[in-house]
Amino acid sequence: MPVITVAEGSSAYPARIEVSSPLHPRELRSLPHGRCVVQLGSLLSMGEHELLGTWFAEHPDAELRVYAGLPATLDFLRAYPRLTALTVDSEVTDASGLAFLPDSLRSLIIDCRLPQPNDLDALARFRSLDTLGLSGIRRLPDSVRGLPVTKLHLGNVKILDGLGHLPHLRTLRLRNASADLTPLIGLSYLEDLTLAVGGCGDLGPLAELSSLRRFSAWLVRGLDDVSPLARLPKLEDAYLSKLRGVDRLPPLVDAQSLAKVTLEHMRGLSDLGPLRDAPALRLLSLIEMEHLQPEDVAVLVGHPTLTQVHIGLGSDRKNLAVRDALRISGSYGGHPWPPAN
Repeated sequence: MPVITVAEGSSAYPARIEVSSPLHPRELRSLPHGRCVVQLGSLLSMGEHELLGTWFAEHPDAELRVYAGLPATLDFLRAYPRLTALTVDSEVTDASGLAFLPDSLRSLIIDCRLPQPNDLDALARFRSLDTLGLSGIRRLPDSVRGLPVTKLHLGNVKILDGLGHLPHLRTLRLRNASADLTPLIGLSYLEDLTLAVGGCGDLGPLAELSSLRRFSAWLVRGLDDVSPLARLPKLEDAYLSKLRGVDRLPPLVDAQSLAKVTLEHMRGLSDLGPLRDAPALRLLSLIEMEHLQPEDVAVLVGHPTLTQVHIGLGSDRKNLAVRDALRISGSYGGHPWPPAN
């Protein structure tokens, strides 16, 4: 039974390496170089952690991930003095071991609730931290103040006032959050925002985000109005999925930068007319939009900038009818245009 298994990565996802006990130096020598995630698949002895820590010191692009109920404490982190990236997906009874992390840490994701409120005090030391993920907190701790974080992932948060402590933030992911989005107005460099599940239903404050380029939202309770997106001068990419309350798109004639739109399982939305007026639209994806009829999509015939589509209306009859109407490069339920010879 191998103690190390490797899942090959891609340009979007790094290779994932599962490490279990017993661990030997010869096995570590066979691991891939470059960006990868090393996952602890079982409890290791401190000697094995020290062996793995030596490997991490020689591979600064590697990330350590602790998951699946292992271990109960983070004291083993003393064996990783050169670690640059850590993800904790496992519930822990004692997180004081975070104090062993080096000041030079670049990425820290804690996707669990920590047992003590002051466990996050250690964040103040990480003056090189670029990526931060926290879950199970009501609001950001004061220890993040002034950190150079550009990517922030938050889960189950209720108050976003602390975002002003992160002036360099460019990417924000809010998962299962129910919070007022007004504090986002102060994020002058925010380019990418994702709302996943949760109840951030009022997008009004987003109209002030002049730097926003990408927006994604799915399964957001109470979200029925996406018109603030039309007022974002730099918005290039909009992804909307399973938003049951959204039954119309706003006028997009002034959306001068909007080049890519994805609509997935948006069952309340049938009028695609506003997309016809989007002056820069190049790529449109309609995924699991079975409620639409070919004539609903045919309003896009002759769009001057639309050059690629991915159409999924649930049946070959409808997908092929749209293909015959649009004659735009892309996939129509798996049927390409131009048709294969």
